[in-house]
Amino acid sequence: MKRRPHLGKTILGGVVGTLFITLGMYWVAPIVLGHEMDMATLIGERIGAGQTSGMILHILAGSLVFPLFYAMVAIRIFPGAPLTKGVLWGVSLWLFSGLIATPFFGGALFGGAIAVALFSLAGHLIYGAVQGAIAGPLREPRERPAGHTPSATPDGATTPMKHAGPTVGGTQPILNRDERPKA
Repeated sequence: MKRRPHLGKTILGGVVGTLFITLGMYWVAPIVLGHEMDMATLIGERIGAGQTSGMILHILAGSLVFPLFYAMVAIRIFPGAPLTKGVLWGVSLWLFSGLIATPFFGGALFGGAIAVALFSLAGHLIYGAVQGAIAGPLREPRERPAGHTPSATPDGATTPMKHAGPTVGGTQPILNRDERPKA
């Protein structure tokens, strides 16, 4: 069977990475660059909806869209450990941001200045590293033997249980009170 990413961890990595890059844009950039890197306003003005809508799109992209692309493509094509894959993903996002997204939303290539481009690279490297570290490696899918139904154990894991008794509709077992998993 094909190895696959842990989707929940991948999305969590995107959420945490988006938090870090957003904090960098609004709180670190003014110290380092002398101004914010206000992508939310840039996006919001381009779509004619304002800064709040731009921020929502920024958060959705970083927390959902980019992690899904990472899970479907990047984690499979980039070499190395999860952290390395994440850093390479961050470089890819930086190139996308600087060459396509920022100009599309009305900004200059790579923000128009070397300092802005380097700060953006640092932010995307952090985003990617966090994404890769939290998402972790591809994993083997769990195999479920025929005739076994997963059930919850007290520690929250799922384990197969054998059922020889009657079923409902031929698919779900009917459990007697003493056969039910204990919480």
